Order: sequence, then C-alpha cells, then structure tokens
Amino acid sequence: PEILLLDLGLPGASGWSVLAALRAHPAFQTLPVLIVTAQREAVAQVARLNDPWLDLVLKPFELATLLERVDRLLQRHRALSADEGKGQALEGPWRGA
Repeated sequence: PEILLLDLGLPGASGWSVLAALRAHPAFQTLPVLIVTAQREAVAQVARLNDPWLDLVLKPFELATLLERVDRLLQRHRALSADEGKGQALEGPWRGA
C-alpha cells in the first residue's frame, strides 16, 4: 500500500498497537500512516514519536483537510525516500501546520 489511514478507535484493538506492530515489521517501517481520531491527546503522542512517516487529522474534519494531509504525507514520503536513497539524513521540521 502507498498509505494507511488508521483510526485509533478500532473495535477490539488499539490503533497504537496496530501502529507499533506495523513499525516492527521491516516492510512497513516507512509506510506513511495517517492517524484519524477524535482523541485530542493523540496530537502530543504523535509529536513525541517523531516519525516522519506519520501524521494525524482530528475528527471531525472536512474532506479537503483529509485530502490535503494525505497529499502532504505522500509528498513527504517521496521526498524522504529520495533523500534516503542519496544517503542524506532524514532531518527537518516534518510536521506542517
């Protein structure tokens, strides 16, 4: 997959545990993940993870906002993947407004 939309409020499972399992698997360590949640405290949790392949959108949201976040995350993924291929460090302020 190119991107995963992950709701933290999964029935019978924690979205955080799903994310941890994904990141533990080599094939999914750099998979762009957009967390979709109504949990405002998740903003701070995502920031603490400092994962350039991760972003978040809070519910409720407009479709345009969701599409903008998906596009931005995919663009970041392409740019970071290209930089990684050139041996450059993955640094920078990856969280946009």
